Amino acid sequence: MVDEQVRRFDGHVAEYLSDGVLVYFGYPQAHEDDPVRAVTAALGRLVNLPGLTRVWSRRADLGRVRARTLVDVAGEDLLTPDGGASAAEIPHARRVDVAGAGHAAPLEAADTVNAALAAHLAA
Repeated sequence: MVDEQVRRFDGHVAEYLSDGVLVYFGYPQAHEDDPVRAVTAALGRLVNLPGLTRVWSRRADLGRVRARTLVDVAGEDLLTPDGGASAAEIPHARRVDVAGAGHAAPLEAADTVNAALAAHLAA
C-alpha cells in the first residue's frame, strides 16, 4: 500500500524499517514540486482521503486575494521558481525582485526584503 502511494507521486522506496519506510522524492527523477509530492503522498497515506491523493495547487485561487499583497520574487529560488507568475495573478500585488537570493530571501538579502516590507506596510 505504501509502495502504491509513493509510486503515484514518482517517489522511490529506498528501505523498509521496523516501524516505517524510507522514501526518496526527486530520485531517480527530479521534479520542481518534489516537496509537494512528498507531503501529498504522506498525507494521502496517513488519512487515506481521496482529496489528498493528488498533487494540488491553489494557483486558481490567487485571483480571489483582496488583501494588499507584497510578493518577494527571489531570482535563485529553486523551491518556488514561479513566484513572478504568482505575483501576476494576485490583483494589485506589488512585486519585489530580489536578485541573487534563493528560497531564504529574507535571510540572504535582508536589507532589500526589509526595505520592501517597510515601504509596503507604510503605504
